Amino acid sequence: MSARTLVPLDATLNLKLVFMADVLGFSDMVRSARTLSTGRLTLDRFRLMVDDASTALDKHRPPGLHRPRTWNIRTYTDNFLLETRLQKGGRADLLNVLQAAAAFQYALVRHGFLSRGAISIGYNYTKDKVIFGQALVEAHDLESTIAAVPRIILANSVRRLLAHHFSEDLRTNRKPPGISPPILEDHDGQWFINYLTETLARDGNGETRIDGRTIAFHRELLITNLGNNKLKQRVREKYIWAAGYHNWFLSKASEVGRSDLTVAVLDAVTPAAPKAVRLDSMRRMQKSFNRRIEPGDNPEKDAVRIAARPRPRNFESAASGDS
Repeated sequence: MSARTLVPLDATLNLKLVFMADVLGFSDMVRSARTLSTGRLTLDRFRLMVDDASTALDKHRPPGLHRPRTWNIRTYTDNFLLETRLQKGGRADLLNVLQAAAAFQYALVRHGFLSRGAISIGYNYTKDKVIFGQALVEAHDLESTIAAVPRIILANSVRRLLAHHFSEDLRTNRKPPGISPPILEDHDGQWFINYLTETLARDGNGETRIDGRTIAFHRELLITNLGNNKLKQRVREKYIWAAGYHNWFLSKASEVGRSDLTVAVLDAVTPAAPKAVRLDSMRRMQKSFNRRIEPGDNPEKDAVRIAARPRPRNFESAASGDS
């Protein structure tokens, strides 16, 4: 059989941003749906969650365009695969995509689920029965090996591009504006989506403040699961991490302490608090970008050189640094 009969004639690889997410606890719910009626209820819940998450994505439109960004969405078991093409808006467009990812992640929270995942940039192809590409492999590796807790982490391809777009801020030692940045840095050096920015809203004076009712929903989700004595320890650790992130965000985004909205973690090990991405981390990524980019090249194509390289044997340690 010839290659022409296997691959469609219009099968072209395009530079895409690929976002993979795993929904914490949903596969267990599917396993427990052992009757037709419970299976239908679970399916209805899943379809509603997919619809709401897709709607959340559509609210974030590329800068300068009136139509929603085009997202290709695939779901299987408890996983989501999303891809979109970056526009020529540079920094504003990339931040818009990351904000859309935050909206998607918090839409899952509204349905009672935390999620973990990864975002990568590279050549990808999705059509009919075929899903193929470097960005897909990159995002899958990071989601299944590195993400671990309920966070959407950024591949080095995305981190380098962010650092490139924030080059002027780095020259002036100026941190990105806003009371809560769209990207945070975790204790292990990973950058992840700050999805609790979705709990921020403007008050009557035009000031951005935390919405108590919205953050309270996130708090109750964590408290309910942390109080579940049947929760396995490895799953409990994920909620402990989320509680540390929740408390950190509350302390930074609220002028008043609002201790009534924090989550008390009684475990002996206190979860490590995240922080805004350090300037030295940004500079390291920028230097890595500058070593690879060619004069006159499209900055987004830097991702391809990274995604195409074989994984080092010690993948976990390499992924957390500048590999």
